[in-house]
Amino acid sequence: MEHRRFQVLYTIIVTLIVLAELVDLYIDLRDGGLTYHVYIDIGVVVVVSAAVIAIWTSLASRLRRTHKDMEGYRIANETFRRRNEDLIREMRTAIRDQFRSWQFSPAETRVAERLLRGESSRQIAAVIGKSERTVRNQMLSIYSKSGMTGRSDLSAFFMTELLEEEGSEEE
Repeated sequence: MEHRRFQVLYTIIVTLIVLAELVDLYIDLRDGGLTYHVYIDIGVVVVVSAAVIAIWTSLASRLRRTHKDMEGYRIANETFRRRNEDLIREMRTAIRDQFRSWQFSPAETRVAERLLRGESSRQIAAVIGKSERTVRNQMLSIYSKSGMTGRSDLSAFFMTELLEEEGSEEE
């Protein structure tokens, strides 16, 4: 991701150089006609423009591949959810039943569900309309009531039995 940002920034800078060079070329042509400076400017504009086009083409190609990959992931996710709809509903019910057995408040249940989705305390606060401090306090209460030590422990409580131990998979 960082490489792409650098590439975009580099392309913007190079594009600005091309524009400045074009202005310089226009001024040189207007003031002095075809001199060796103008030929150098034309060469620089052509070379740098080719570089900009190559970079933008590469970025566009990557973007198309990324969109195609994302669409494939979306379809796979949708297929998985459709194929396992009943199991997902049962797991959701089992998770909520466990939250009730830990005596989570409705607010703690909302926070715990979002924790299991992998959301940060900042994201949770924004969604539920509470301060980040309130969310962190609710998280501490969730961990205390459940006997968990943190977010990973809470997630592992529900996921451990779903996934077999390494080496015990059926072959």
